[in-house]
Amino acid sequence: MNDSIYQTKHSQGFATASLVLGIIGLATGCCIYTCIICGSLAVIFALLSKGGELTMPGKSKIGLALGIAGIAMGLLLLTVSFVYMLVQFGGLEGYLEYCNDLLEQMESGYPAIPEL
Repeated sequence: MNDSIYQTKHSQGFATASLVLGIIGLATGCCIYTCIICGSLAVIFALLSKGGELTMPGKSKIGLALGIAGIAMGLLLLTVSFVYMLVQFGGLEGYLEYCNDLLEQMESGYPAIPEL
């Protein structure tokens, strides 16, 4: 009986999924939520690909690194956006006032739609 196929517990499917999601997470670095979600899934799949062993396959190591990089890019972009909002509008209240002013301009600037 050939037991060589049962010797390894590594999951190549999870390793490949981790690599693909890590690439997607890094490539969509400009989309805050997409890169955080794909990066998180890449890290999870990389850890699951170990299959109870102490070592990781090469694909899952690369997927883990790319997933962490994607998460870091997403969090960095989120932080920069929040700091920009604080600096530009003087805080959350200033931003909300700006949005209300825009809504009032839109409501007053557009004529009413005639009913048919």
